[in-house]
Amino acid sequence: MSSLPLVMGLLLLAYLGSFVALGKGSFATSSNVGWIVLGFVLGPYVLNVVGETLLEAATPVVTIASGWGAFATGVRVFGLEDAGTWRTSALGVATGTLTALVASTLVWFVLPLLFPAFAVDSGPRFAVSVTAGAIASGSGRDLGATRPDAPASEKLLARIARAEVVVPVLCSQVALAFVAKPSLGVLPLPFVVSFSLTLVLGPLLGALTVPLFGREFGLREGWGALFGMCALAVGLSVRFGASVVWVLFSLGATLVRFSHHRDDIRAIVAPTERSLLLPLLVVVGAKLDLGTPIVLVEAVLAFVLVRVVVRIALLSPVWGNARARALGGLAALPVAPLTLVIALSANTRFPHGAGALLAPLAVVLAAVGELVAPLALRTLQKGSRRSVEARP
Repeated sequence: MSSLPLVMGLLLLAYLGSFVALGKGSFATSSNVGWIVLGFVLGPYVLNVVGETLLEAATPVVTIASGWGAFATGVRVFGLEDAGTWRTSALGVATGTLTALVASTLVWFVLPLLFPAFAVDSGPRFAVSVTAGAIASGSGRDLGATRPDAPASEKLLARIARAEVVVPVLCSQVALAFVAKPSLGVLPLPFVVSFSLTLVLGPLLGALTVPLFGREFGLREGWGALFGMCALAVGLSVRFGASVVWVLFSLGATLVRFSHHRDDIRAIVAPTERSLLLPLLVVVGAKLDLGTPIVLVEAVLAFVLVRVVVRIALLSPVWGNARARALGGLAALPVAPLTLVIALSANTRFPHGAGALLAPLAVVLAAVGELVAPLALRTLQKGSRRSVEARP
């Protein structure tokens, strides 16, 4: 049985359901689903306007765009003034980490049963398992806190989601470290040393970028510094086998936290995040391999269960009762757009076998999240309003 009817049906329901559930003015990412559908229609499975040859030729461009998208996300997430408390940030990191660990462990033990080649090849098996954990861990509810009129429950979910996004980005670096071979003839270093160097590459480049802006912020000089350092970061990431997503994300996060021109940097970078994300989502849709077995259904159900249960367990002090905890877990189901970019990068490295399941898994999780989460969030907000009204 093909996965085509399942994926397309869920994408259509998610696209329509997000409008019906929350209506105009919501921050539901229905447009993300729409662009993925567009990419699928233009891809090899339907019109073949964007064929496999063109997708392969565009891989370097996709890599650069993914890096800049990660950089813009790091600037936005760490540049917000309303960052929440340390307790909220710790909860977000804890939920993301535990979700990634549980999902990665499940995939690690199940992969050899579905793909026997992974039983003897631990490198790709580990990389696919950790990438699957990255897909399961990131939540896409971090945009709502930017709206001043957002309800308190929505802002809380957004703060937790902002902290969670660090986990899938870091997982992408961990996954790549075990399979990537540096293209430079560097000295052979122990794995711990080489991994540590690639881990601090982004923060180091971000710290070096801070003094390039000087005391007065100039638009031309600012763009020059950003483009130059990001281009250097992409090149070094490819050369040393580091994750472009991790290096650029941590570069942007470090830059915006330590620079005196935080607001200026955010102002010029913010418009580029969405404009780059949309073409990447088209590529995600075009590269979907829907000829895989229907085991995708079991994987999605398992990941949804893991995401909800972990959030209910760890966020129980945040919500007042069992019903609110369950609704909070369902409301946090949407997948972060950057997670789809990570899945796209993994698909480029592992285009066949178990690796081909990663992108469809991320897309179906995104569709399920956009279908279920708006209803759960709306119910949660109604319950919160009733509680406030009932107080004397």
